[in-house]
Amino acid sequence: MRNRYYGMSETSPHLILSLLRQLINIYGIPKENISVGDPLKHLYNNSFDRWYKEFPNVHCVANKGGMGREEVVPTENNIIEYSD
Repeated sequence: MRNRYYGMSETSPHLILSLLRQLINIYGIPKENISVGDPLKHLYNNSFDRWYKEFPNVHCVANKGGMGREEVVPTENNIIEYSD
């Protein structure tokens, strides 16, 4: 049986935390104007907890909402183009 997750990986939560610190603390971007996460999958606690603890006003998005995460809901006029 082939592993259907071959080649997939998670982004380091520390990398995103460092990026958030730069955007917010150095460049002054308002926290509520920043979204992090992945609209295609769940946002796991090992990432969410680190980001939310330091920056609770940053939008943490995932394919399912709840527990502090915001659900990404497709619309007719998708604003962000992305690719997997």
